[in-house]
Amino acid sequence: MTVVLVTWAFLVTGCAAPAPPATPPPSRPAEVPTRAAAQQTLQRLAAAILDRRQADFQAEFAAADAVLRTTTDLWWANLTALRPTRFALVAGALDDAGTGEVTIDWAIPGDSGTATHRARFTFAGAAARLTALRPADPPGARPVWWSDPIEVVRQGRATAVIVGAGTTGRAWADRADRAAGRVLAAVPESLRRGWSGAVVIEVPATAEGYDRLLGGEPGRQSGYAAVAWAEGVADPRDPATERIAVRVVVNPDAAGLDPRAADLLLTHEVTHLARYDAGSAAPLWLVEGFADLVAYPSEPDLLATAEQNLRATVRQVGAPTALPADDDFRAGSDRDLDRAYLLAWSACLLISERYGAAALHHFVAAAGAGTGVDRALRSAAGVDLTRFTADWRQSLIKDAGS
Repeated sequence: MTVVLVTWAFLVTGCAAPAPPATPPPSRPAEVPTRAAAQQTLQRLAAAILDRRQADFQAEFAAADAVLRTTTDLWWANLTALRPTRFALVAGALDDAGTGEVTIDWAIPGDSGTATHRARFTFAGAAARLTALRPADPPGARPVWWSDPIEVVRQGRATAVIVGAGTTGRAWADRADRAAGRVLAAVPESLRRGWSGAVVIEVPATAEGYDRLLGGEPGRQSGYAAVAWAEGVADPRDPATERIAVRVVVNPDAAGLDPRAADLLLTHEVTHLARYDAGSAAPLWLVEGFADLVAYPSEPDLLATAEQNLRATVRQVGAPTALPADDDFRAGSDRDLDRAYLLAWSACLLISERYGAAALHHFVAAAGAGTGVDRALRSAAGVDLTRFTADWRQSLIKDAGS
C-alpha cells in the first residue's frame, strides 16, 4: 500500500523526481591495503633494518618479483654497511592502486642530524606487502643507498660513503679525518653549532650520481668541487625543522685534485659542517671567507698561491667597491667564482688581523644567528660596514701595488 500511494502522489503533482537515496561510496578493493596497514609494514621494515634482521626485512616485500628482489638485496647490503642509527618510514595517503608517498628519515654514525627523503611505495593485499619502490621524481634528491652499490670506509672521525666503483675510499676517509682534526683545532667550540666532531662524506663515481644525491636541475652544482649539503628535502633555515644531517658531497671531478688541494677543499667544507652553515643567516662572503680562513693555514703553499692570485686579480680588474654579493658565489653565474672566494677570504683575514680573531668569531656567530651584518660588525669590531668596506678596498690596492 505504501508503494502505491507514493507513486500516485508523484504522478498527480508532476513534481520533479525525488533525489535517489545516497549511494554509499564504493568499497575499497579488498586487495588494496589501508594506510594503517601500510604504516605497520613500514614500521616492521624499519625495525628489521635497525635490528639487522634480514629475513624479517625481506618478508615485507612481494617475494615473486625478481626486479624488486634485486633492489631489496641492494638496499640490505647498503644499509647494513651504513649501520643507520635512525631509520623511520611514514606512509602518506594511498591511492586506489595502493601507491602513496613515503617519508624516509634516516641517520648514520657521524651525523649531527637527520636526513629526510621522499619516495613512492606501492603496497598490495591485506598484509600490505611492498610491490614497487620509486624514488622522488627529478629534481628530488634520493638517498645514497637507493640505486647503486656503496662501500663504507671509516677512519677516525670520518665516514666515507663511496658510491659505485673506481674511487679509492680510504684516501677520502683519511682526508676527511684530517680535515675534522684541523677544524676542531681552529674553530672554537662556541662557533661549532651542534657539531659532534665527526664527518660523513659521500663520493659518487659519476656526474649523474652527483646530481642524484644533490637533487635539483642536472649540473646545477657541477661548478663546485664539493659541497657541504643539508641532505634531503627539509629546509635548514626553518626554525621549526629538526636539525638536518649535513654531509660533504664530493664532485667526482675532484678525484684528480692534487692531494694538498683535496685536503684544503675538505677542511673548507668541514668548516661549513661544523658551523651548520646550511642554516646560516650570514652573507655568503662571510660564510665562505671564514671557511677559507680556517682551511688555508694548513697548506702554506696554497696560501701563498692564493695571496699571489688575489694581488693579480686586483691588478687586472681593479679593487672592488663592494663586498661580494651572494650571487657571486653561484656556480654558472657570469661572475668569476674564484675571484669571489679570494675577496671573501681577504675580507675575513683583514678583520682577524686588524681587530683580532675573537672579534671575527663574534662577528661570524652574530651574523650567522641573524643579527644584521652592520650591527654585528659594529658590535664585534667597533667599525660599521661602510667604513670597513672602504678600509678593505684600500688594503687590496696597497697589497696589489707592493
